[in-house]
Amino acid sequence: MLQNYRNKIDDKRAEVRVREKSEKVLKSKLKHLEEESKSLEEARDIFKKAALLTQNYLASHLSTIVTKALRATFFEKDMHFKVEFVERRNVTECDMWFEENGHSYSLLESRGYGMTDIASFALRVAYVLLHSSENMLVIDEPFRNLSEDKHEAASQMIKELSKELDMQFIISTHVAMLREYADKSFQILQKEGVSKSY
Repeated sequence: MLQNYRNKIDDKRAEVRVREKSEKVLKSKLKHLEEESKSLEEARDIFKKAALLTQNYLASHLSTIVTKALRATFFEKDMHFKVEFVERRNVTECDMWFEENGHSYSLLESRGYGMTDIASFALRVAYVLLHSSENMLVIDEPFRNLSEDKHEAASQMIKELSKELDMQFIISTHVAMLREYADKSFQILQKEGVSKSY
């Protein structure tokens, strides 16, 4: 009977040793997971900082190019184009607006579609500069809503951007003034269902 108790005690000691060993393994895993979690948090912080730097660069890049285009076309106005990256519902979104004399306006709010055409054109230029080594933009009727009295200023703006950015623009348009500022222009006419350039 004494032997029975000794066997039970030995069994319990063996169980304790297994549990102690298991506890050591779990503590080691926990320590490893805590270290990994810390590394992941540090990596997340680095990504956040990198994203913020990228967003700041993009905001500056877009604001500069679009503001330059707006001021060249609407030179009588104190116009700015603003870009801000904001987080909503855990998603980063880009807000864009016009600013004139300290007042902010949405892209379509009471500034007219001509101004939106200029901003849209300049945003496309900025996009090409960011994503292409070709520095060429092909675009159809970029200023369809721009009032005629701004056609010459817009044409000059395109010429200046082309020189400054070493960028080529291929534009299909009905705006005669754009042809006058072009390095080359072709008139496409349709005769008997066939389009020909002249």
